[in-house]
Amino acid sequence: MPTPPDQRCDVCRFWTDRTRACPRAARASSIVPTLIGTGSRVFGQENSLPHCVGGQAGRTPAASAPIGEVAGCSIVADGVFTNALRRLDLRAPSFFGPRSFREYVREVGQYTERVDTARYISVDHLEDLDPELRAAEAMVLRLGASTTEPGTQFGLARVPGGLRDFFVFDEAEPTEHLDGARAKSDDLLAFSLLGKLSETSLVSLGFSSGLIGRALGVDGDARLPAPATGASTFTFSFRAHSSLTQELAHVRGQVQVDAIFSARRHGELTLFVIEAKARSARRNLAKHKLLFPMLAIASRVPKDVAMVPVAVFADEVGEGRARFRIIECSCPDPRGQDLVALDELRPTRVIESLLDYY
Repeated sequence: MPTPPDQRCDVCRFWTDRTRACPRAARASSIVPTLIGTGSRVFGQENSLPHCVGGQAGRTPAASAPIGEVAGCSIVADGVFTNALRRLDLRAPSFFGPRSFREYVREVGQYTERVDTARYISVDHLEDLDPELRAAEAMVLRLGASTTEPGTQFGLARVPGGLRDFFVFDEAEPTEHLDGARAKSDDLLAFSLLGKLSETSLVSLGFSSGLIGRALGVDGDARLPAPATGASTFTFSFRAHSSLTQELAHVRGQVQVDAIFSARRHGELTLFVIEAKARSARRNLAKHKLLFPMLAIASRVPKDVAMVPVAVFADEVGEGRARFRIIECSCPDPRGQDLVALDELRPTRVIESLLDYY
């Protein structure tokens, strides 16, 4: 039986012998003073990350904790990002990059022919973030193809709001509850034949049953046709954070669009951009998973069509029953003159509902 995550080392997440200290954690603690200086603080404020991100269960990063101890872990000695973190200003909003990841790891002596770029710089959930970056409260962003060096470029951002500014968390109390819905069994017969539903099937169930349409308040029949989905490479500009003025270019980078559909809401034609996740897996979502699809298609969306980002978390809670939490967000119009920052995408409504589908 796998060791539960909360019984593993807070630094490397693999060491399981609680009777002896993790050797990697011991090595890591030796470089914290070198990286941040004695007594450095996390912008002097409480960041209130969920306790599941490293550290002991129930522990929240304290305002007085040195940066190397945030989320209960220390900077990993000689980690991939150690060199980049040393170049960040730890007392003010700062950004490192963009740099080709391949050339960066070659420069810092971490390069191998099999270096897994996606493992380090493709982050969909907070748990995907490298432990060294979690400890430093720094976010990594994948920025498409490098224009000056071979490979995919990346950047690191540290801001007063910490990592919370870069993620949507499925943790808030619902602002609205939909009455328990029961769809006609003949409409959704196929879903009852599959046993455990996949993430894609749960999303399709939400559309076919009309639950997502009802939650978002679309006009008329809430049972929506299948949404458009796909992936391609796109180029666009944005800012990592509203406290950072640097314009970032996402250059010919892959963007996955889980679902987009249009419908009228309150008489206004609206384009809903949806990122969906199985709630039982990880209960947070990187904001770029919502903002990047919007930026990718913004130039082709008519000005009179509203654009709304939506995160959908769904899971099965019993035979023939699924639970949905639909988080509607807002952000500045990406077709405007000002560049949109990731932290400007914010939840506005949280709708929860149970659906009995057979």
